[in-house]
Amino acid sequence: RIEAHLRLSTPNLSPICFFLISFALMGMNCPDLYSCEKPADAIIHYYRTKTRDRREDKAEMMVRMEPVVQELFSEYLSKDENSPLLFDFSTRYTTYEIMGANANKGLKRFSERVHFPKRITLYWARHSWASIANQVGISKYAISDCLGHKNREMRVSDIYICKDWEQLWETNREVLEHFRW
Repeated sequence: RIEAHLRLSTPNLSPICFFLISFALMGMNCPDLYSCEKPADAIIHYYRTKTRDRREDKAEMMVRMEPVVQELFSEYLSKDENSPLLFDFSTRYTTYEIMGANANKGLKRFSERVHFPKRITLYWARHSWASIANQVGISKYAISDCLGHKNREMRVSDIYICKDWEQLWETNREVLEHFRW
């Protein structure tokens, strides 16, 4: 059973909060949230676990923690001042796989409770972020950049263009402003 792998000293992570944290951080995936280091000046700097070994730029990402979601984060911030980690997920779960499985199990129960026709998963946070970004008129190129994707058609152009993190952070801020918190 998944629950057997939880650390017993701390409460279980709310699957809805985990979903919203991922959403607020431009769809950050479970392994990256689990090992997310404390930010410098509210900027989380990381290399996407899923693709860092396949890309020349090591799938570098920088996400600004927007004030609108600071309260959401507060319950899950690391209490250990000496820990390099931003969140306390590693004190709640032994691995990111177990954390993700538990969150997805909770999201499944939530989906059933609200009679949603499909099963909601953590990966939906990325899809939801991208869909809302598209609905508010953000370009597919900017959406792709915010999700840390490489556009094959722009491969040569990407060699010459430095990523404008400020522009991506403003894109995320705009998406978060359109979300009904």
